Amino acid sequence: MLFELKLALMYLRKNRKESITIIASIVVAITLILGVDIIGDSMSINQINQAKEIAGYYDGTFISNNKENIEKLKKVDEVYNLSTVKNLGEFILQDGLKSKLYSFDKNYLKDLNYDLISGRYPKNEHEIIIDSKLLGKYDKENILNKSISGVNKINYKLDETNEIYSKKDNYKVVGVISKVEDYYNLEDIELDSFVGDSKNIIPDKFITYSTIYNVKGINEHNIDQKFNEIRKKYDPSSDYTTDIRKDGQSDVSSNQYLDAALRLYGAFQQENQKEVKILVAITASLTIFNYFNIILSKMMNQIGDLRTVGMSNKKVIRFYLFQMSILFIIGGFIGFISSIIFARYAMSIFVGSNLFNISDFSKVKLNISHLIVGKAFLITLGALLIAICLPILKSLKKYPMDLINKSDKVKYKAKKNKKILKTLLKNNLLRSKSKSIISIAIIAFSGFVFISCTSTNMKNYIKHTQKYSVGLKDEYSYMIKPYENVDESIDKISMEETSNIKKIKGVKNFNLLNHTCGYLTISKDNLNKSYIKMEGIKDNKKKNLEVMALISGIDDYNKLNKYVKEGNIQKINEQNNKFIDVAICNKFSNIYNGKMEDAIKNLKIGDIFEFKVLNKKDNKEFGYKTYKCRVNAILDQSYQYNNGMQNYAVNMGIYMNLESLKNITNDTYIQEVNFNIDGEGNKQADKLVDNINKKYNSLNIITPNNKYKSSTDSNSYLKSRLMIGSILLIAALFNIYTTVSININNNIREFSILRAIGLKKKYLKKLVMYEALAYSLIGSVLAGVAVSIDELIFFTKSKQIHAKLGHNLNMSDIYIPPKEVLIFMSITILFAFLIGYFKSKLIDNIDISEGINKY
Repeated sequence: MLFELKLALMYLRKNRKESITIIASIVVAITLILGVDIIGDSMSINQINQAKEIAGYYDGTFISNNKENIEKLKKVDEVYNLSTVKNLGEFILQDGLKSKLYSFDKNYLKDLNYDLISGRYPKNEHEIIIDSKLLGKYDKENILNKSISGVNKINYKLDETNEIYSKKDNYKVVGVISKVEDYYNLEDIELDSFVGDSKNIIPDKFITYSTIYNVKGINEHNIDQKFNEIRKKYDPSSDYTTDIRKDGQSDVSSNQYLDAALRLYGAFQQENQKEVKILVAITASLTIFNYFNIILSKMMNQIGDLRTVGMSNKKVIRFYLFQMSILFIIGGFIGFISSIIFARYAMSIFVGSNLFNISDFSKVKLNISHLIVGKAFLITLGALLIAICLPILKSLKKYPMDLINKSDKVKYKAKKNKKILKTLLKNNLLRSKSKSIISIAIIAFSGFVFISCTSTNMKNYIKHTQKYSVGLKDEYSYMIKPYENVDESIDKISMEETSNIKKIKGVKNFNLLNHTCGYLTISKDNLNKSYIKMEGIKDNKKKNLEVMALISGIDDYNKLNKYVKEGNIQKINEQNNKFIDVAICNKFSNIYNGKMEDAIKNLKIGDIFEFKVLNKKDNKEFGYKTYKCRVNAILDQSYQYNNGMQNYAVNMGIYMNLESLKNITNDTYIQEVNFNIDGEGNKQADKLVDNINKKYNSLNIITPNNKYKSSTDSNSYLKSRLMIGSILLIAALFNIYTTVSININNNIREFSILRAIGLKKKYLKKLVMYEALAYSLIGSVLAGVAVSIDELIFFTKSKQIHAKLGHNLNMSDIYIPPKEVLIFMSITILFAFLIGYFKSKLIDNIDISEGINKY
């Protein structure tokens, strides 16, 4: 064994270029596989930790109207570390800012990850601690030990009918609490306040209990299983198999932010990135296999020489295994280091989450588990073993002299010089078909992944489909909207101010939204049963059920024209003392069968319904008022995806005149103003918006100057794909370099013979360049064809699916083949030209006699 080891070391020293190339192949392979895994796992793990830091260190929540149910939950084996507080509804300040109101419990506060930043905890009646963001733009420093006035409000149900209790009250602020700043950048957040003594705040019959808890052994793989077990043990009669995120009937729910982060990590490990990881692993393996495929003939000649001088088959195998082991150890070590460096520097543009924005990447810890390291090394080692062992085993079955005499012979028969170059190129590509096919395949495969990952077709597709996704709204340069913690009673910007915005030169896509949530009373026989189940509507003894609806006031009813499916919208703009004329969206996406269906069965023009909306009384307290509406128009389902309120996730929409909405709610509704503007920077718009910002305390003003760069942007996904595509482009270029370089070394003897029989150097130089260009051109074309077919199938199927759902996808800016085909082709051909040009210079250094005697 010592002899084979020394021989292997001597061979590696003598053939430094080949050794370095193999090490480079191993480094590239490990960096590709391990680097991508480190990035994905690190982002996911850090996002889970960030979710806990942002949303709290608990796994689930439980709402109950009595303490007995809490004791029942405690007996469930999977549940531990429970903290319970009284849910006292909401506390709404006079200007409309609000927070959830709870009785004080220090453990509950800690589990929500709240910190006391000033003052003390509440002890006595009417002492309160408030979230630092509750006061909006007011001075928070001088609020301690001062009184704040507002309204206590709680929503409750009486026989499944929605009701409101409200009462004016005063509290003394004894402390201010806060969460990490990233929490306040999320949408739909809730602010919390806690009182020391909960007596006399709301009647006891309206009090419910809010419990948060941890779940034993929960992880990214068993979320559904754990919550199914909890619901089954707590209430065996419940439909505990329903997805915990969609279960509107159960009192048990998960921590939505942590749930989302865990599922994201689980999806990344299993399905979400499975295809990409497989493609990366295949590319890495082919990078190694490509090298050994090119030197196959040389290896078989070497094995023949070794066997001729008396080495046994076992010694030959050991000789090559020692070589492989040495190269693998060196390449593996360098690859491990390079993958860490690559992961650290690539992390800043590789974003794997649609929930959380990690902006300070210096704090992100790399997650390098034994599993992903072992996987990367095993894949690379497996490719290396296959690449070496197959030719060895094949060679050991043949006679040594047959191996020595085996070569790729020159087969050209051209008699005219002008045909020699063409013939040589053809023979070089075809005489060893497997070698050429694999060399071209690796370039084509890398190109396919690069083009797929960077294709702007996918970016445009996401742009067109984004508006059909609940929770994703159109992007605007300027957005004037309330803070998350506001009540519908907040002050609105005036019609004069909105009119001034419209008059600004360059304003486009102006969108004024006015809306509130109300309840439509419908006969249970006329409601779709799937809709009832999806919305979590519980049955009652009455004939009618209350269904939540998004009620909107339209400032320009002509905007609805193109969405009218039945009826007309003319009367919507007219005032009617008896009925409120409305247009209605009646479609919903049935999650149980994947179809678009009617929520209200047999809805007709002229149907009359009762509905109720929140109304602020003259004494500043709240209540519901009931009105009647008449259906004048039924709108196409597509308006639900174009009304600017996609993220409210309310299926049914009622649209009326804006003045009607103001009158029936007594100005108790939410207002949003969104618009874009031509060009960059508009002083008139900035000044007007700044004046609005100073005037209103409860408005969150977003402009191009202060816009929060959220990771919810679809560019996050595209950046991650671009990163992977760039890595694989480098792999493709590396393989072109390897193919051209090794082919020249392998063909030195052949070139020397051609020179000896009188072929000029310029023909050999052209041959080297043409061969390099042939590999890159054929590989690029094949990659383009494959991507075009793949995208054509994908977009055709996608368009058909969306058409069934009533979505009209505009695919005018989607091109087949994608323009990235030309980019990849240009890069690879230019690189191949440069490599071919510089490598052809080696022809000048060929010594004819030494070349002929080589091997």
